[in-house]
Amino acid sequence: MIRLRSLMLTVSATGMLGACIVEAPSPPPRVIYRQAPVVVRQPPPPPVIIEQPPPPPREHPYWAWQPGHWRWDGARWVWMRGHYVERAGY
Repeated sequence: MIRLRSLMLTVSATGMLGACIVEAPSPPPRVIYRQAPVVVRQPPPPPVIIEQPPPPPREHPYWAWQPGHWRWDGARWVWMRGHYVERAGY
C-alpha cells in the first residue's frame, strides 16, 4: 500500500511538473547610440604670469608690445607669450 501511494505521488508530481510552461527569455533591450553633442570649450583662464615687457629692440625703438594670448592649435588651447610687433604706419 505504501509503495502504491508513493508511486502515485511520484507519477502525479511528474505529471504536474511536466505541465509547467516555461516562457522564453525576453530579448535584450534595444540600444540606440546617439552622437555626442559638440561641446565648445572656452579657453582656460590666463596663467598668473606677470609679463614685464623687455625694452624694445635697439634697431626698432618704436615697436609696440603685444601681450600674450590664448590660441587654439587644433586640439587644445595654447598660451602664446607676448612679443614686440611693428606699429602700423611707422
